[in-house]
Amino acid sequence: MLYYIFKYLDEAYNLPGSGMFQYISFRAAASIILALLIVIIFGRKIIDFLRRKQIGEEVRDLGLEGQLQKRGTPTMGGVIILLAILVPILLLGRLDNIYIQLMIVSTVWLGLIGGLDDYIKVFRHNKEGLKGRFKIVGQVGLGIIVGTTMCLSQEIVVRDKVVQPVQTVYMNEDGSVLETVHRNVVISSESLKTTQTTIPFIKNNEFDYGWLTGGNTTMTWLLYVLVAIFVVTAVSNGANLTDGLDGLATGVSVPIVAVLGVLAYLSGHIVYADYLNIMYIPDSGELVVFAAALVGALVGFLWYNSFPAQIFMGDTGSLSIGGIIAVFALCIRKELLLPLLCGVFLVESFSVMMQVGYFKYTKRKYGEGHRLLLMAPVHHHFQKKGQFETKIVLRFWIISLLLAAWFTDLRLKLKGQTFFKTVIYMPNLIMASAFAMLFFTLFSNAETAPINSILLKLGIVSEPVRWLSNVWTARGLVGLMNFLMWFGNTTIILMSAIMGVDPGLYEAAQLDGCTSGQMFWKITMPLIRPLLIYTLITSVVGGLQMFDVPQVLTNGKGDPNGSTNTIIMYLNQHLFSKNYGTAGALSVLLFLVCGVLCVMIYKLQSKED
Repeated sequence: MLYYIFKYLDEAYNLPGSGMFQYISFRAAASIILALLIVIIFGRKIIDFLRRKQIGEEVRDLGLEGQLQKRGTPTMGGVIILLAILVPILLLGRLDNIYIQLMIVSTVWLGLIGGLDDYIKVFRHNKEGLKGRFKIVGQVGLGIIVGTTMCLSQEIVVRDKVVQPVQTVYMNEDGSVLETVHRNVVISSESLKTTQTTIPFIKNNEFDYGWLTGGNTTMTWLLYVLVAIFVVTAVSNGANLTDGLDGLATGVSVPIVAVLGVLAYLSGHIVYADYLNIMYIPDSGELVVFAAALVGALVGFLWYNSFPAQIFMGDTGSLSIGGIIAVFALCIRKELLLPLLCGVFLVESFSVMMQVGYFKYTKRKYGEGHRLLLMAPVHHHFQKKGQFETKIVLRFWIISLLLAAWFTDLRLKLKGQTFFKTVIYMPNLIMASAFAMLFFTLFSNAETAPINSILLKLGIVSEPVRWLSNVWTARGLVGLMNFLMWFGNTTIILMSAIMGVDPGLYEAAQLDGCTSGQMFWKITMPLIRPLLIYTLITSVVGGLQMFDVPQVLTNGKGDPNGSTNTIIMYLNQHLFSKNYGTAGALSVLLFLVCGVLCVMIYKLQSKED
């Protein structure tokens, strides 16, 4: 709703700031904040209302420690989660987007099924709640809706690049051939109705369900609908089974939704999808706004649902969360990744199936049923073994986080990304003086210094290298350290600028046959030029103010022979010796240099305007 209002204000009246609503990143941030505020503001009121109406959980005595203390705790807290999801997405989402429509339908559909189950338990005092077969019918119905929509809707497509080899011949004036260049050019980007999905851990990770049916279109889509039914049913029931301890299902679901949101953003951005060689799904990036709302709702609900829980989500929440995750994964063609990503749900479900199956088998064979676990689902098994509830929940959270991290590393196949991130960001978290002391220790002139010791043992050098006594090595170390100190900030600023470029521009350029280099110089560079100039000027000013690194590294002397002496160090030396006249002159000079740089930026920007 707000998206369309501000879009109109931007187009009709050019209202300052209204254009921000066109950016998915802005609306996602606003969505998560709004969801948190809804839970914080209305959560307590809803809990008090449920408590006054005596809508409490009927706890069966299963012999678990602390179980009976939870009797009377308000349930149906899933209403809070649903409210915190639907309000932000209705206000901030693009409601004409087919993926958003599917997610809204899924949320409401499973919310009603879960709410009916809780209603029967609380108000009809039936501990069994809604019959299992009716739950299955509802889940199957949603699977049919999602599967057939994916099949029939012309808005749900995958873009596939069509590459054609092109030969370019460069001629001399006399007509002789100077050079012949062969290259592949993207001539179009086709929109395909396909049943392709993603398989993890495989180089060519796209799989088409049509391979299983021999290419028969009708059978392929029928198979896809059956897959959608199975995924929705399995994940929603898995989340329902996991919801047995305070904060367990809520905390486990947060990293799952966060990872799916990241994948939706990458799949919906033509540049990132092409760079990472993953499936490009037009308009799927809008799902990021929904994922942000869900994360905000879950984190906010965890405030009340963590041990000791002030409210339980009930089936209203657990069935909805599982179904939302399933439909979300189907929308971005990542349903085959759920066994790994939702590993906790999978283990909980298997523990119940194995327990029931083994009990029936042993009863049929021996006349008496035996159990594999002390109690199912598996989190109750650990309770029976005497482990405290909060310890079990935290360990399951850790497992879910590890699965999410493992998944993203393996899926995106970005080699060395952890090291890369560390190199970029860590220096910014360390004081410059401490960073300089580290380098001073590593590159000391002494024979026992770490770098010299390694070089001597390897036989690379025959005597210790005097790193800090040589002009070029000392300057090189100072330059390297300042590069590492500034590189992270610069990268963050430039990445934010590039991410703000409209992906439609790149898509249009690809259709026109532009190469990656042409898109960079003709589209990216002109649009990020203001921020590029900003980072350049701040880097220059920062370089002029360089003090901590050379001061510590050279013990304040700027050795050797003053080659590493910076303007600020020179100024500090004059201030220390009370030569205030020279120090003042240097200060004025620095001010003039900064002023000249500012004027240059102003002229450059004015010329562009």
